[in-house]
Amino acid sequence: MLLLLSGLVALQGGLGRLRELWALFWRQPGFWTLAGSVGFRAFYALVCFSAAYASGWVVAATFQFTVVASLLVLALFGQRFPRRVMLYAVLVFAGVCLVNFSELHGRPSVGISDLLLGAVPALIAAFCYPLGNQLVWQANRPPSAQAPRWAARLPHLNDGLLGIALVMLGLWLFTRRLA
Repeated sequence: MLLLLSGLVALQGGLGRLRELWALFWRQPGFWTLAGSVGFRAFYALVCFSAAYASGWVVAATFQFTVVASLLVLALFGQRFPRRVMLYAVLVFAGVCLVNFSELHGRPSVGISDLLLGAVPALIAAFCYPLGNQLVWQANRPPSAQAPRWAARLPHLNDGLLGIALVMLGLWLFTRRLA
């Protein structure tokens, strides 16, 4: 995959763009490995683990908690939301709970341990995905007055390459190979 993406980036912007991409990665390899590991690797592993213990539709429905988890991750980075947004988040959470409880009561072969082994990792994965994305987003923006102090420890990448979705995908997949 890395070769394919490198080829696409080179076709899009030439070898100069490809060199810029690799230089961007090697300026902060620890950061990219962390963000890629949290946002993609942990997310993927947890969803796969969940699928071993719960039906696919239950894992997919539980992963919809990403909507709520994204709000909580953004709040962790200093964002504020109107109360009505939180009301919608509560509705999403209620829907996730209903799906999981219906699976527990609808299939006699499913026990509480299967429910926990299927739902809890999917819920954790729902936090991993937006957290990895937000780490990269914050690193590419100037520090905000609303951001917590610990966010100032993130590297300040501020590179135009990060505005290109294909470059972002290439960096994340490259970190997946390293981690």
